[in-house]
Amino acid sequence: MGKDVVEKKNREIAIYNSYQQLKAIATDLHKSGLFKHLANPQQAIAVVEYGRELGVPPMQALQTMAVINGKIGMESKLLMGLAKRAGYDMEIIKNTDKECEINFIDLKGKKHKVRFDWEEAEQLGVTKKWNKEKKQYELKYPYKTQPANMLLQRCVAKAVRRHAPETLLDDGSGMGMYTIEELSGGDIATVEELGDTVEAEFEEVKEEEPKKPKEREKRDSLPETIELQEKNRTLSFKVGRFLTADEQKYYMDKGTPDNVIALELKHRFNLVPYYGPQSPEVFSELRKIRVDDRYSWDDWKTFAKDKDFKNQKEEKQKELIGFWKAGEEG
Repeated sequence: MGKDVVEKKNREIAIYNSYQQLKAIATDLHKSGLFKHLANPQQAIAVVEYGRELGVPPMQALQTMAVINGKIGMESKLLMGLAKRAGYDMEIIKNTDKECEINFIDLKGKKHKVRFDWEEAEQLGVTKKWNKEKKQYELKYPYKTQPANMLLQRCVAKAVRRHAPETLLDDGSGMGMYTIEELSGGDIATVEELGDTVEAEFEEVKEEEPKKPKEREKRDSLPETIELQEKNRTLSFKVGRFLTADEQKYYMDKGTPDNVIALELKHRFNLVPYYGPQSPEVFSELRKIRVDDRYSWDDWKTFAKDKDFKNQKEEKQKELIGFWKAGEEG
């Protein structure tokens, strides 16, 4: 499951240089009629951009990702493909209409047994729905026609989220990517099934003149600590821990508001468990590698792991980054 869905080696996927170009590409692809599970070009844009964050090329993203209840979800085969690309693997021990059990193999080759059965699915309330006309509960179509496959998909999602959360952009909070089956509550599992329920809006998207951004007033200083309010928690970041002096001056000169800076601070905070940056300068260099299309983040992750980057001192971390970037640019 998931074999060859995502390429092992990351390739160049940034096929657009601006939002206007991305919008034009997504609109044309949506008008092709190939992606009826997407209701409008705006959803196509969101899927392509989210795919880019995950390292998934545009066409693969459009064929395996969808917008469900206001969130972007993926097919289980793509989820497992991302895990396999990162070096994880899976063995199916048992897969019947009543239970599924797999061995999820981590990066060290250790096997983790993960199980998902019909009883657990019923407890989650994903197997049945209420029929108003008959006034009774009935099995949902996917669980009625392909129960073993649905249990396998749930089992795989459970394993990846538990043992390889970083492949789903999950920082440990459980807020990473979910499958289409999970977001739909078991009603559908693939983009094809969703396409049957979506009335596509093949409407022309008019090009608008880009609005001139409103100039902000310069700031005299930044606070020592900036907070980011999320749905169920408040995150607090020390500015000097994550931003260099030059970066702080840049934000002050641009008059950047705290809420925008907070989002960048969160991105840097999420690097700590994996790379343990020892200084704002190292944070800055890692973020440049992450967002610069000239570099492969997957290649960097492999290099950093081989060199035990997380446990190195600051000067050694800077040296390793410089060495890797020179090799990439050369």
